[in-house]
Amino acid sequence: MSGLLGHAVDDLLADDLHDVAGQRLTRRITELRGDDGAGLPFEDERALGMQVINEVLAEWRSAAYNDGRLPLPASLEEALAREVHNRLYGLGALQPLIDDPEVVDIHVGGHDSVWVHRADGSKFRGPKAASDDASLIDMISRQARRVGRSERRWDREEVALDLQLPDGSRLHALREVTGRPVIDIRCHNFSDFTRLSQMEEHDVMDRSIVEFLSVVVRSGFNVIIGGGKGLGKTTNLRCLINEIPSDERIITVEDSLELGIERFTDLHPDVESIEARPPNSEGNGSFTLSEAVHQALRMRGRVIVGEARGDEVIPMLKAMSAGDEGSMCTIHAMSSANVFDRLAMYAAMTDQGFQPEVTAMLVANAVHFVVYLAWDHGHPSRRRVQSIREVVGAEGNQVISNEIWAPDPVGRAVPAARLRQGTERVLHEHGYDLSLRDNPNGWWRR
Repeated sequence: MSGLLGHAVDDLLADDLHDVAGQRLTRRITELRGDDGAGLPFEDERALGMQVINEVLAEWRSAAYNDGRLPLPASLEEALAREVHNRLYGLGALQPLIDDPEVVDIHVGGHDSVWVHRADGSKFRGPKAASDDASLIDMISRQARRVGRSERRWDREEVALDLQLPDGSRLHALREVTGRPVIDIRCHNFSDFTRLSQMEEHDVMDRSIVEFLSVVVRSGFNVIIGGGKGLGKTTNLRCLINEIPSDERIITVEDSLELGIERFTDLHPDVESIEARPPNSEGNGSFTLSEAVHQALRMRGRVIVGEARGDEVIPMLKAMSAGDEGSMCTIHAMSSANVFDRLAMYAAMTDQGFQPEVTAMLVANAVHFVVYLAWDHGHPSRRRVQSIREVVGAEGNQVISNEIWAPDPVGRAVPAARLRQGTERVLHEHGYDLSLRDNPNGWWRR
């Protein structure tokens, strides 16, 4: 094996190491399985996997010395170990892309069609995801069985898969109903954009908005974050959550785990996360997002809904209007005003079929502020807070609101209408400097 370091031979070495280490790891895991049949926690199994890989490499090294051959170079051993570990517990050739903090999206349309999107808006073709489509399917199916709170299937019967990867990235996959297996990965870098102050540094919002939203959260107002796809609604929600005082309990409810608030134990030591679950192949065992929100209402704490997009809007709005102060969620919308139309549409689609007038009244009694994100007109790859509305009431089927920050000619939110006197008083009592709004140009860096 030594001396032959071409890429094709490296693949063969990786295949060999994968087979030997994989078989040994399976035996080791079986031996460690508890009497109740429970396996090792995923992180413990990952650590065991690397230990077994290094054991096999050490045996190869010893055998080479005994046979009078040169062992593999240390750099190649390290690369092989990393690649095989990625095959066993990551996504193979895709894993380095997922680990790259500059990568935001990965789109796979078959093993040899990989497109990568960076945070700066650039797009490039990535390496093959696997040797063939069958290997790609096997790799994703293996992750579905191992990763997450419950084992998930991805086969000819269960053709769709939603999965949170260990680093917090989101994976969506389809097979059978597409010409080739399709995988979309939304990468998450939890080390970046975790606080509102970082949003100011990157010109997502100015200082007056940062200070405003921070006080809004601490004061216990209810907030909905709206925006289009890929605009960072979840990231902004995470930043808002991280302004919640550390002594408060937080309950997150998500269709698929994405917020990752439990990772910030120094900021939030008291967190519960609830995840919806699809039915099994027999149609049993489902736990809908609406049911998850209902259960969260039985628990004391701030209820945070990752994204509202269906009949969960009713229990969510009830949670917000029932005195559970400081609830938040995100919603897909085309403008800050369109957020109210979306809520009315989802409410009308429920089994109860709420009339617009009822929904408007419910929203008026539940939501205090709407924050809307959009692309900067002058910088298509730059996200901005474009609009902030204060909800003031309802008339008929219309939610009445004041746009307290409105978009300037390039789409950046600048102060517009005044806050209500009662709201100003509460914010001032909690430390907001009202004079920050007096500069009509904001604090945007030019």
